[in-house]
Amino acid sequence: MRSYQQDEILIMPYCAPQPEYTYKGEYFPSRITEEQFRLLKNCGINMVMGHEDMMNSPTEAEAFKAMDICHKLGMKYLVKDYLFYEYYGTRDGHTHFNYLTEEQREDLDRRMEASLRRYKDHPAFAGILFIDEVGLEGMDGVARGQAVFNRVCPGKIFLATLFPMYSSPKCYQHGWAELDVPFNEKILPYRQENLDRFKYYMESWLDKVSPEILNYDLYPYAKVKEAPNAVHQGMWDMTQYVTGEARKLGKEYWHTLQCGGRWCKDMRIRITSMGEVNLGISVALGYGAQALILYTGCFPNCCYGGIEHSGLIDMRGNITEQYPLYQYAFMQVKAIQKYLLNAKLKAMILSDAPYLGMLPDHEVIQEIEDRDLGAGKGIFEGTFHRYGNIMTESYGALKGVQSTGQVVVSCFEKEGETFYFLFNTSPYVATDVTLRFDDAYIYEHIQRTVTDTSEGKTLTIHALPAGENVLIRLTGKKP
Repeated sequence: MRSYQQDEILIMPYCAPQPEYTYKGEYFPSRITEEQFRLLKNCGINMVMGHEDMMNSPTEAEAFKAMDICHKLGMKYLVKDYLFYEYYGTRDGHTHFNYLTEEQREDLDRRMEASLRRYKDHPAFAGILFIDEVGLEGMDGVARGQAVFNRVCPGKIFLATLFPMYSSPKCYQHGWAELDVPFNEKILPYRQENLDRFKYYMESWLDKVSPEILNYDLYPYAKVKEAPNAVHQGMWDMTQYVTGEARKLGKEYWHTLQCGGRWCKDMRIRITSMGEVNLGISVALGYGAQALILYTGCFPNCCYGGIEHSGLIDMRGNITEQYPLYQYAFMQVKAIQKYLLNAKLKAMILSDAPYLGMLPDHEVIQEIEDRDLGAGKGIFEGTFHRYGNIMTESYGALKGVQSTGQVVVSCFEKEGETFYFLFNTSPYVATDVTLRFDDAYIYEHIQRTVTDTSEGKTLTIHALPAGENVLIRLTGKKP
């Protein structure tokens, strides 16, 4: 159960509008302006995460300015504070937290508390982004920082994110900084299956930190020569496993969405299509996500490499082709969020129909190695794995699902009512769907923000577009 108040599905960019900087002799003015934040709001963003605008850094004034703009526009803000790195020891020669004396740790705690008190009462302050991509070696420091935060800022959000399942064991152990210390292969053997390796990592996180929110990076749309339009299995395995842990432990699940492009010199992360955008959101909501994080949101100062194409807003402050796609998709999120917020996922029904994704030949799938996708032979072929599944053939009044292409129906309960969240698993092909119920009902269904009604023992959705979703309610029995 969350400690903080939430009245809508949170939608936020990782990488907010950036402070001023110079790159290759070209000056880029600060993007921390009302105009840029209004672009985010108009896309559907309702919370902003600080990035290069950090407290206790030369850009601190920009962080306060960002909070002021958020308050003016009715948005919330997660603070990033340079001091947090001292709990992790990954910047500017800080001693790693694990090697600090208890006296040094207590001094750090006092400084963190004093820093939090400077901004915790700002009306836009929702919490903090403590660290991104935590390694095993950094978890003790995160736990210590979380304890200080919870004492000083009760009822606010503490967010720290994890690596995805396809990261290297060295990243799992040391975090994104990959500290210059020996790698202990006994902790995370290279030969372990990707998700089994991730499970050890997650179990350590839950044991040492036990955060309120579970979130990890995942970018499932990779452009590989042999499979340029494939979807990575991690979209499903990771989500199934982590949401299973969240349900079991009563924790919140936040989902990361792939927003375009090319970053960190990696040209494989492809620009996402409308169907891929829809599918990413549908999978997230279908597994009960209470927040959606876009990577990237605004092109980050820290990610040069000459690659400018990424996110909703590019390095020159202009919207990209991804912007209208997410703007469109988030309109449906807003239309159905009151039913899914705080709802409990009880069951999922998978139709007995072929997966209509764009797949290479089976022989090609078998040949793709770790170096191609970063996760072995991990192309999703429509098979739902064992990790955290709650699959059934019927739930409540819904007795069966037929479709021309594979669909999933997530069954939620909230305040004594059952909601059915239907989505197409193909990011490329539309499908016809018929839901069969135990009696004749009156149905309210919300698709593309439009609410329609129908009645009968069956409900048919014609040509459900690629990746799209429909929220279905039973409002009564047919007279």
